Order: sequence, then structure tokens, then C-alpha cells
Amino acid sequence: MMVSAPVSAAPIVVGPTACSVFSGPTELVASPISCAQFDSSLGTLISMTLELQAQITGTISLTNNAANPQNVSGTTTSSFSIVPLSGFSFANPFANPSFSTGVQNIAGGGGVYASGALNSGVQSASETILAGFAPYQAPGGGLFGITADTLSGITILGGGGQVDSAQTTQGTFSAIVSYVYDDNVVTTPEPATMALLGAGMLALGVARRRRS
Repeated sequence: MMVSAPVSAAPIVVGPTACSVFSGPTELVASPISCAQFDSSLGTLISMTLELQAQITGTISLTNNAANPQNVSGTTTSSFSIVPLSGFSFANPFANPSFSTGVQNIAGGGGVYASGALNSGVQSASETILAGFAPYQAPGGGLFGITADTLSGITILGGGGQVDSAQTTQGTFSAIVSYVYDDNVVTTPEPATMALLGAGMLALGVARRRRS
């Protein structure tokens, strides 16, 4: 009688799970978020993927101090960096989201252009690790933290140095985490499956004998 060997179950994915969100006027300084640790009682962790997310919203005002009209564009950029995470090698800054007025023609003699509700959209950076999971797993699960900072500024193109600018910027930092694990459960093929496999092997043997 042939005895079937146990077959390992396919890896199981937990997540993606959204971490907490930190949002506030830039600059963000030591801005913390929390992410869910892997519950080590579920099985053996195989890999972990972390996606960092950054976004800015805000306004830009441009004032033309020249006598003549000027074509001017203003762009706000925030560079997001994180405190190094064990096992990960994210580059800093990991994201540089920006928003812009586009080119605007501003009248001379103190003409003002103001643009509100500007949005960079979300920029992200993702990395997967295959080892070094200790800080990110615990029996029953828990939380681990990530801390971010920003450096923000505005760039003015055009205007011949005669345009003043002002900006407001709101930065948002978050992340998404996913875990792949082996639950250490093995399965044995059902008897019906083994019977079909045995019948197939028998038919193959008969066919070979007939050819010979």
C-alpha cells in the first residue's frame, strides 16, 4: 500500500493593513504612526512588506512687485524622511510630494495670484524583507512605530526676482503593512484523490507494456 507524504499548505497573506495616520502643518517633526505587528501564534513568518505613504495639500500666493505683468509659477515640495527601521533600507527622503500653481500671468503693480486646495496626491515607497522579523511580531500581535520628518520649501520660476510668495502646507504620513506566513499545517491527499492517482499510474504502466 502506498502511503502519501504530507503536503505543506500554501503561504497565507495577512493584510494589507493600514497603519495609523499623522497629519499636520509642515514641518512634521518626529511625527509617529503605529502599525500592527504580526501575531506569531498564527505560524512562521516568511516575508513582510511595508509601504510608506506621503502627501501634501495647501495653498500658494504670488505677488508681482514689478510694474509690468509677469509669467510666474510656484511649486511647493516636501521631502519626507523616516527614522531607520530595523531590517529595512528605505532611502531618505523616501518621498518628495509637490503641488504647483502652473504658469500664471500676474498683472504689474502689486498684482496677486492665490491658489487654494492644491494637492500633491499620494507618493509611496515599498520594500519587502525576508528575515529580521523580531521587532514586527509578537504573540497575540501588538504595534510597532514609524517616525517621519519633513523639509518643505517653495520654488518660484519667472518674475525676474520681483515676485513675492507665501505658502501653507499640510503634510500627511501613513503606511500599509502586509505579512506572508506559513501556518505550519500539513495536509494529506484525500483517499479518492489517491485512488485516481493510482489508477492513472496503472494505466500508464499498461500503456508502456503494450508499446514494448
